[in-house]
Amino acid sequence: MTVDLTRGELLDWKTFFTDDFLQFEDHNSPLTQLYIRRAKPSGWCTGVLTGDDTEFDMWLDSRHGLMVQPSLSRRFARCADLVSIPFRQLENAIRDPVVRRELLPPKQ
Repeated sequence: MTVDLTRGELLDWKTFFTDDFLQFEDHNSPLTQLYIRRAKPSGWCTGVLTGDDTEFDMWLDSRHGLMVQPSLSRRFARCADLVSIPFRQLENAIRDPVVRRELLPPKQ
């Protein structure tokens, strides 16, 4: 659970990210693609993760970035590794430019 501290409400990921970031195209959203690159699952787990009903639990971590873990049934639990996606890799997916500046480290 992630709370938007500016509003005191649960963060709505659909408004936090750009429209296409969470959209599935051929069972493969940009979020799913980033997750698979970071988690490096086996071929069998990749099939599970790109399935129709895969959802992700997500939260923000100031040191690590976006924490992502598939919300899978017990049967597929071995495919549900927790990974962090650095904010820099999410730069183009964060909708609000003010939030983007706050989350990204200064460019050097």
